[in-house]
Amino acid sequence: MKSKRFLAILFVLSVLVPSSFCWLKSATRFTNPFPLPGFPLQFKVIEDIGATTSNSNSNSVGDSVKFLEDIKIREARSCDLSHVASLRVSTFYPELKTVASFHHRILEKIKRRITKGSVCLVAYRNEHNAIAKGNFYFGNVLGTAEFSPSDFTNTTMEHIGSWRKLYVADLAVRGDARRIGLATMLLETIERYAVENDYHEIYLHVNHDNEGGKRLYEKAGYSQIPEEGWAICFTEAHLQQSHSSFIFLGKSLVGKLSLPSAFETEVSSSSSSTPGAHERVLEEV
Repeated sequence: MKSKRFLAILFVLSVLVPSSFCWLKSATRFTNPFPLPGFPLQFKVIEDIGATTSNSNSNSVGDSVKFLEDIKIREARSCDLSHVASLRVSTFYPELKTVASFHHRILEKIKRRITKGSVCLVAYRNEHNAIAKGNFYFGNVLGTAEFSPSDFTNTTMEHIGSWRKLYVADLAVRGDARRIGLATMLLETIERYAVENDYHEIYLHVNHDNEGGKRLYEKAGYSQIPEEGWAICFTEAHLQQSHSSFIFLGKSLVGKLSLPSAFETEVSSSSSSTPGAHERVLEEV
């Protein structure tokens, strides 16, 4: 009898203790020790403007999210990052989703970029609903995106267009939560942050064969950047792949994009640039 009672106590503890630990851990922020101008340490702006929506068609997006009622967007916390890494791997590198070492590699890259000024956003289910369904909200990252102003530093894009610009990368939505507006919500949250913090332009890349992504960005008002030398150099240096695989897009939040012509770029680079001024060695994925 005592042994049965002891086993029952052990079972209860095995369920409650890890859950309590994760719950406490979820409240811990992954704060940026080197915040850039316009990036508050606690990132209050994103939490204030984070998008929330009611999903009236939740039954159409799969059993795992059919009870979805609200979606919120906030800055990723430390306990979110492993889920963000897994979502990125399954979205962009599906052939490697079973390779644990690659997940760890992506996770470490995310952490390094955050310490250098990038901001990682997560779209997640309403905390109350997630807990009520037995799944804590930190395990319900449905979408993610990252943005940073520092990706242009020491590149051919540094002095192109506005000096107040952001670069968006790694926008991903879980397969069973697509086509309910999550990607649009992530973009809108970034744009609101940009407006609130006086950023004038936003840039990003999309794969040539990503038809859904191209439609999304076109609908959101992004236009293709001409294939000038500075744009090609930035694309290939930043993505470490041929520019022919991607479309470089941009959007002005204060009017039209003001980009130089090929002649202006050539004159500017020959008169003011020094050898190697725009070279940049990026970390591999």
